[in-house]
Amino acid sequence: MTGPARSVKAATVGTGAPPVFEMNWDQINWDQVNEEVTRLQVRIAKATQASRWNKVQVLQRLLTSSHSGKLLAVKRVTENAGKKTAGVDGKIWTTPASKLKAARLLTHRGYQPLPLRRVYIPKSNGKERPLGIPCMFDRAMQALWLLALNPIAETTADPNSYGFRPKRPPRQKSKVNVIRYADDFVVTGVTRELLEQCVKPTVEKFLATRGLQLAPEKTLITHISRGFDFLGQNVRKYGEKLLIKPSHKSVKSLLGKVREVLKKNMAATQAQVIMLLNPILRGWAMYHRHVVASATFTKVDHLVWKMLWTWAKRRHPQKNYGWIKARYFRRFAQHDWIFACSARGYKQLRHFVLFRAETLPIQRHTKVRGEANPFDPAWASYFQRRSPYAC
Repeated sequence: MTGPARSVKAATVGTGAPPVFEMNWDQINWDQVNEEVTRLQVRIAKATQASRWNKVQVLQRLLTSSHSGKLLAVKRVTENAGKKTAGVDGKIWTTPASKLKAARLLTHRGYQPLPLRRVYIPKSNGKERPLGIPCMFDRAMQALWLLALNPIAETTADPNSYGFRPKRPPRQKSKVNVIRYADDFVVTGVTRELLEQCVKPTVEKFLATRGLQLAPEKTLITHISRGFDFLGQNVRKYGEKLLIKPSHKSVKSLLGKVREVLKKNMAATQAQVIMLLNPILRGWAMYHRHVVASATFTKVDHLVWKMLWTWAKRRHPQKNYGWIKARYFRRFAQHDWIFACSARGYKQLRHFVLFRAETLPIQRHTKVRGEANPFDPAWASYFQRRSPYAC
């Protein structure tokens, strides 16, 4: 898919292809595919628990060579947020035929990754973050091996470590001395002197041996009564009560995205604007729904309404306020000034209503048990009971 060597490989692998690769992509039974991959992952986790490392390797090779593993790996890289972003080869897989062909080509023999495509994305502090983008084939190979590595990682990982782990979202912050999510972490201590003279030098030494260092702009030593931001939320103690709220920076970032959408869509229909804004607003609210966010949700809804009112007035500078209200805002039960409209879609009339954060109920989150392993069948009923917390 990504070079001459892989084209030759396609001819070899395509000969006598298994029936699963001959069917249409849309006809694949994904429940069966997931079941087969999960069955192998459970066996890998059991072998890891028993320290049977030779069997772990055999099972990993079996999973990464299986049709189900290859299909699922391609499915994940062609349905995520980067599915339209190509690597150095400029290729993306958008058709069912290209996806099936890619799954056939995922093989270990002769595999060589291509260089990364380097791009730079802006950071909130004005700097740029370098980002390496692999080609689609390499991403699929990474996804394939992730299926085989996850059961081991989940079985042997720190029970209180969170970040890019299945069924452990970023809100899982426990009351321990070190709280870590991916490469972001918080260290708590009884005194400022302890943190400055002991903890910080120890952390710097630990990172230095690994070629890393603390980012000065993100490193802060502060008292809990003054609070600090972590993962888009502000953690602060008010008297004897600790409250976690959406941070001001997170709110500002959200409003900036809304403002950008409205600025770029001055000529768009109201329905199009609602469809663009709803995923942004709902995603942000879902992330913060487990903390003290009710007042912030109400404030955000009001600020978004003000931007929408300004957007509507600029579209019709010659119309009076009553006409604009009747054109863009509706009343539902006890709620007035709701940004909503009706538009005719394919053979039917559709109704579009802007999502309001304050309509999302606050749901306190229960921390996942540290020893819980999603690849261990003994914990299956536990994760099933926790399913309401998975969002």
